[in-house]
Amino acid sequence: MGLEQSFHASVKKYSDKLAVVYNEQRITYAQLWATVVAYSDFLMKNSEPQTGVLILAHNSPEQIAIILACYETGRIACPVNWRMSVQELSGMVRSGSF
Repeated sequence: MGLEQSFHASVKKYSDKLAVVYNEQRITYAQLWATVVAYSDFLMKNSEPQTGVLILAHNSPEQIAIILACYETGRIACPVNWRMSVQELSGMVRSGSF
């Protein structure tokens, strides 16, 4: 069972249980799934399958949801270190090396 299938099973089985605890936030599987669906809709409207999605974010529930949305929609999640300089990031984007 892959990540996507495992997550779907957890949403069905544990929808009201905590999936993520981040600082003061408490997020259930159902809430996380709702966020994944919203990001998935955005990705499907604004990108093609197998497109790399550069994710520049701090560790957060949103980052988890974006990565899961990439799996859900067939996009390629490309998390990068948020500490990278503008020059490093722009070089990655220009060269397509992400």
